[in-house]
Amino acid sequence: MRLSVTCEPSLPPLAWCVRLRRGDAELLCGTSVEVRDDAFFEGAWAGDAHSFEFADAVDVFGSGGRIAGDDLIVVPPSHTLERIQYIKRGAEILISNSLVFLLTAARAELDPHHPGYATDFAGIIHHGIREFDTVIPIRFAGDSGPGGGEAHLVYVHNVRFHHDGRISFLDKTSGRPYETYDEYVAQLAGVLEQTVHNAAAPCRSVTYSPLASISSGYDSPAVAALARRVGCVKAFTFTHARTRAGHQEDDSGKPIAAALGYELKEFDRMAYRDAGEFPEAEFLATGMSGEDLNMAGLDAEVGRTVFFSGHYGGRVWDLHTYPDELLRRGDMSGASLNEFRLRVDFVHVPAPFIGARRHPKLLEIARSDEMKAWSTGTDYDRPVPRRIAEDAGVPRGDFGHRKRATTALLHVPGDSAWTVRTRDAVRDYVRAQRLPLRTRLSYALDAAAESSRSFTYRVLRRLNLLRLAPALATRPLEIHSHTHLGPLPTLWAIECINPRYQAAVETWRETLSAPPAAAG
Repeated sequence: MRLSVTCEPSLPPLAWCVRLRRGDAELLCGTSVEVRDDAFFEGAWAGDAHSFEFADAVDVFGSGGRIAGDDLIVVPPSHTLERIQYIKRGAEILISNSLVFLLTAARAELDPHHPGYATDFAGIIHHGIREFDTVIPIRFAGDSGPGGGEAHLVYVHNVRFHHDGRISFLDKTSGRPYETYDEYVAQLAGVLEQTVHNAAAPCRSVTYSPLASISSGYDSPAVAALARRVGCVKAFTFTHARTRAGHQEDDSGKPIAAALGYELKEFDRMAYRDAGEFPEAEFLATGMSGEDLNMAGLDAEVGRTVFFSGHYGGRVWDLHTYPDELLRRGDMSGASLNEFRLRVDFVHVPAPFIGARRHPKLLEIARSDEMKAWSTGTDYDRPVPRRIAEDAGVPRGDFGHRKRATTALLHVPGDSAWTVRTRDAVRDYVRAQRLPLRTRLSYALDAAAESSRSFTYRVLRRLNLLRLAPALATRPLEIHSHTHLGPLPTLWAIECINPRYQAAVETWRETLSAPPAAAG
């Protein structure tokens, strides 16, 4: 198999799409995708950049592909906040690190007659990597009714596209085992250090410098403490969290940043309302909940950085949780960053995912006698990140007292959380669809079912009777949009983001289909 490359400056710098046909791999990519003779990659991994051996790496914070004989091996991140996706149609296979890019290249769209996209996209949250290959329905250009084709969303597993058309999956390894707190923290710090060196390697065409986020909670202060060890000196914080009972709560990490010696910038989590015409679009276009919208407007801050975040810390570091090796989660924070990241050009390292496949051992460590000095004995109790931060010099009183959040819950209050411009645009889009009554009823039924589950959960929880409904106790509720609009906000968002790929795709297709020039 040969790899031919078209690098297009008009594309988001980290976006890529591969077309497999007739035994060849044709790559269309942005200018920050690293390309070698037989491989390509965007992002960074914990390993030597010069060797370009990302396919075998345990900790991968980006995506790419490598020719292996007559096959292509495609590598997604080692966390569940992003994925690769592919569409197979006849003898052609299209693969991309962007859902919008993939649909544009395939001349396809999501099917408005399918009410279950919220459940489909949230499958990786509910079930973890048990659903590493999520299949969603799509329609190809010219189709007017339901059905048509399917797209595969693949998480954590490498995908081998064989020359004979077969497709196989290979799970990433769980990483080096650890038995003690010290061994675990050494592994975290080691992966961060290797990733920073990888991203700054002189052999790369584009390099990245480290950046941390800091809140007043547990997770980001611990990650920031580890990042400081490996040379990170810049950080940002949001001044306030989401309102609680109508009151705005301080969530600034300023005291923590001072204790760790960071250069800190403060931002307003609501600044997205001034970040362009439809700031929600590139977050909703991922198919996820869109709640990472609070990052909109931080382009200049996070561009060309290795951004260390605490996403997933609430699951793996919480003392009051159950052991899990499947990377299951209770929320979708961090999962809507993909299009924003590809455009702004940064590497996302959600550090709590490192070593998380060995969560039963980590939970055993957190509950050990050794860690009791860092346990608060409250409902909000995370001894491991508390010890990491305190050992780095952060005073106990400066963090980890109350759970707060800065993300934008677009899916909970409905379109009232959206900017006025977006709300009006989505309403116009919905009216223009002229969907049949059957489809609109399916949206309403899905919304009613989710509302019923949520109501039942709240009642049973208040009465301490959740044991009577174990399925409700283990499945996160209200983490995605189940409303009378169905998937239409996502379809609208994809249509908004489509132009950043459309022109490059059309030129690419024309070039590939053109007959070879005559010799002379």
